[in-house]
Order: sequence, then structure tokens, then C-alpha cells
Amino acid sequence: KDIATANWPKCGEIDIMEHISNTKETVGTMHWDNNGHVSSGKATPCDVAQYHVYGIEWDAKSIRWMLDGNKYFEGNIANNVNSTDEFHQPFFIILNLAVGGAWPGNPDATTQFPDTMFVDYVRVYELPGASTSK
Repeated sequence: KDIATANWPKCGEIDIMEHISNTKETVGTMHWDNNGHVSSGKATPCDVAQYHVYGIEWDAKSIRWMLDGNKYFEGNIANNVNSTDEFHQPFFIILNLAVGGAWPGNPDATTQFPDTMFVDYVRVYELPGASTSK
């Protein structure tokens, strides 16, 4: 939520789902600052042409990534380990169909346009008694 003052990556970033080009996998990633940009994540097989339930469970100790209810990656943020204090601050949600950038690179003649991202719903749950800071 403090991207305007902290700047990226010091504001932190949690990618619940990333998909690159025509790959057959989805990636869950966290980005933060520890004397420079750091990221940690993992890919898991996925047919992104089908509907899926992408999710994270995020608490004071860790961030866990799930695809269709199955955990495939977990990032440790307990006690701000490895300078992960960004993940103990308020966040906002962005839905983004990105084109270009450092990953996977700029579009070329093989890039298929137009493209579409379909989202059925977005839900946010909070555990009873949990902080409302995220």
C-alpha cells in the first residue's frame, strides 16, 4: 500500500498467479527488498486455458501458494526473516494482464494478440481475531 513512498521492491509484491506466454505452468512469487531486489517463488504445472482456483494463505509466519486447493510453495516471513518486513504491512490487490517487461520480454512477431484474462471472482477472507492490516 506504500508503493508511492517506499517504491518497488521495498513495498513488497505478492504474485498469487503469474503466467508467461504459452507455458504450461503458473508461478507464485514474492518480491521484496534486502539491500536490493529479492524474489522467491515456484512454478507448478497448470493448463491456464481452464478455470482454476488460485490462492494464498498469508499470516505472520508464512505465505503459502495454492492451485485448486493444493499447496505448491511456501515463503517464510516469520520475525521479518531476510528483511521481509514488507509482508507485515497493508497490501492491495491488482489484477494485471501484462505485456512486455523484463519477464518474458517485449512482444515480437510470435506474440498472439488480442489476449484476454477471464476472472470469475476474487475473494478475501480474514481469520477471526486476525489483524486487518493486510
